[in-house]
Amino acid sequence: MNLKKITICSVALTLAVAPVISNVNNIDSASTMTVKAATSQQGKIKLVKNIDYTGSALPIPVYNSNGKEITNYKKINGDTTLKFYGKPVILKGQKYNIENPFPPVTINGSNYVSLGDNGYIKQKNLGSFNPKTETVSLVRNSYVYDVNGKRLKSYRSGKAYIKAHTPFRYVGKTSYYLPQAYFRIGTNAYIRASYVSQMNGKSILTLNSNTYIYDKNGKRIKNFNGQSKLLKESVVTTTSKVRDATSSSQYYFYKNNKNSSTAKSTFATKKIKGQDYFAIGNGGYIKAANVITANGMILFNKGPITVTLPRQLTIYNSKFKETSKILKAGTKVKLSKTIYDNSLSDPQLYFKISGKDQYLYWGDAGEYPDRAANYDPNYNQGYSFSFRQFME
Repeated sequence: MNLKKITICSVALTLAVAPVISNVNNIDSASTMTVKAATSQQGKIKLVKNIDYTGSALPIPVYNSNGKEITNYKKINGDTTLKFYGKPVILKGQKYNIENPFPPVTINGSNYVSLGDNGYIKQKNLGSFNPKTETVSLVRNSYVYDVNGKRLKSYRSGKAYIKAHTPFRYVGKTSYYLPQAYFRIGTNAYIRASYVSQMNGKSILTLNSNTYIYDKNGKRIKNFNGQSKLLKESVVTTTSKVRDATSSSQYYFYKNNKNSSTAKSTFATKKIKGQDYFAIGNGGYIKAANVITANGMILFNKGPITVTLPRQLTIYNSKFKETSKILKAGTKVKLSKTIYDNSLSDPQLYFKISGKDQYLYWGDAGEYPDRAANYDPNYNQGYSFSFRQFME
């Protein structure tokens, strides 16, 4: 699919998140310190119209500095304007335990589970897991394999072989945090950026990764308003006017999260060396692929998008049946659209491989974000593959 060149428009960067995140587990104190140091700065934010799928209005949740919702905070309605203090900060949020740290991975027709560091064992050999010591006990002796099912010659500086009933350390994730940008509206009271549609009268964007800034020729700008790059989850404002999206719009977002609504909006982009960019003023541009939400709603890419497979995957046909064809781990695949298998009581989601009548299984369709930006950023825990850009 050829991407259509879209008219350039002026966009101005007004602020970005200040703290540097080197370790998600340690960012809470750094974020709080930033807020305390900047309490004299303030502005206004406009909140989204927070509604459920029936169109009924919902209050906007308020969080503390740990990212936990304050249930007894005064009611705040959507589509209202509030003062905020300091710069937006990134808080690590709540800690969540992964329900199943050993999701099965199909390799060459057999089920395996990951040990967390590129080592895999056959699922049938898995015994019990002790979450306190984070150790695994196997029910039978087991060889260790790589992501493509090939037996390893060595593993963790020893033999790639684990004896039954011997505690073996699991080094994969057993829990995770949800770092996101927040605006402070009071003492230890924050509004998540995903509930904000405007800041100081301007539309806002949030980023899905650390993002460099470029000039109109695609050359990286080393010093842009005192910054060499913008951080993942950062919030930037833009003077780009929101306009109605059309069928040719490459990027778009819904005007609200009501299921029956089809009204979409878009921003202008500039094509630089074959890629789409958003202008951020003063001659600076950021890659459109690095923007995950716009005005509190998910920014969709019309497609196609490209993903890198973290593990070997089986190809499915148009009837959602497995074929004998497989794609190896590390393969880059271009995907053109999402497909739902609604024949099951729990609908499942597949992605069509661009230019082919072939599909890749992703997971439970109910876990895939649809419109509002208030989704779990780690929605793809245990799913077949992850991606930064959403596509319908």
